[in-house]
Amino acid sequence: MRNFLLLLLGFLFACSQPEPELHEIEWLDLPTIGNNGLPYLETGLDGVLRCSWVETSGDTATLKFSTFQNEQWTTPEKVASGTNWFVNWADYPKISASENVMIAHYLQKSAPDTYAYDVKVKVRNSSGWSEPFKVHDDSTETEHGFVSIIPQAGDQFRLVWLDGRNTTGAHEGAMTLRTAMIDHSGNVSERTRLDERVCDCCATAAVATTNGPIVAYRDRSPDEIRDISLVQLMESSELGWVYNESISMDNWEIAGCPVNGPSIDANGNLVALGWFTGAQNKPRVQLAISSNGGTSFETPILIDSKEPFGRVAVNLLSEDLIGVTWLARNGEEGLIKLKIINKSGMVLKEMVITKTSGARLSGFPQMAVQNDYLYFANTQPGSEALNVQVGRLKYK
Repeated sequence: MRNFLLLLLGFLFACSQPEPELHEIEWLDLPTIGNNGLPYLETGLDGVLRCSWVETSGDTATLKFSTFQNEQWTTPEKVASGTNWFVNWADYPKISASENVMIAHYLQKSAPDTYAYDVKVKVRNSSGWSEPFKVHDDSTETEHGFVSIIPQAGDQFRLVWLDGRNTTGAHEGAMTLRTAMIDHSGNVSERTRLDERVCDCCATAAVATTNGPIVAYRDRSPDEIRDISLVQLMESSELGWVYNESISMDNWEIAGCPVNGPSIDANGNLVALGWFTGAQNKPRVQLAISSNGGTSFETPILIDSKEPFGRVAVNLLSEDLIGVTWLARNGEEGLIKLKIINKSGMVLKEMVITKTSGARLSGFPQMAVQNDYLYFANTQPGSEALNVQVGRLKYK
């Protein structure tokens, strides 16, 4: 009887919560030129919304970003440029901002082999952008990428990446998951291996929580089970990095990398984790919610099971609301869809953001939150070139 009353109270609370009022999507002209793609959106610790992208011309790739101020995008700022970059639809550069400092990363070739490249990092402080440097301390001509960045207090940044130093360049060994801290002057410290065997090319995701930073990634067992795993730095104890076993296992056995990593976000004690799985030959997007800073997660909620592509993005809209976007199939094309869910798991709103291609060149849709707006960015294939489009949706 007691359990029934608790369920009833939970249902009544969910029903009494007002639904978010979604307005029309407003498209915001981003000042890009030429062939451009690989967008990334972030609202930094300074409260500022920024969008970065890569422009390509011949063999030259250029990383730029723009800031959204006074209801428009500022003149783009160049971060770095090169003719020896590794430019990939799934492994895109990112920028991040703390209170006073910015950081950016991109991938630079280390040898002629296709999959030989390093993670190069630049820091911008009061002296301007630094010279690029490697975040990892090895010199192997192997893959390094799929970076996640957590801006932290004191103008520091935690970086997480996939590191191929043990693969000898031909996937003979295992990809590892590693992390390090970078300060406002570009000094690297606390280099740590988090997992000795992970999926080769699924993106990582990381976020700060009340308990400490938590990293989500696609693991890889000796039996080729490639499910989502979590590892968290318990800052209030001496335990260090602790593996979180509260995520329900999908038991997805797959011989190759699905190129579909997780997404995670946090607001206070509320943590939301979204991901794609193809376990049991049933492609689906799922969401798991934690109300205790990531210590444990509830049973996953099914977001989409109608043959989605995946490419999930999760953002916390408030202390109660979660936004989830993903790429869904619509015949030969793709649809970027949105669901807004409360922390009890009830779907409050669902809509299509935009049509796009289901091909790799459409990349990974991005999402960020600022001042009661959801901002979206994606690569839109055109007849002659790729182009980044950015829109926003007021949800209050």
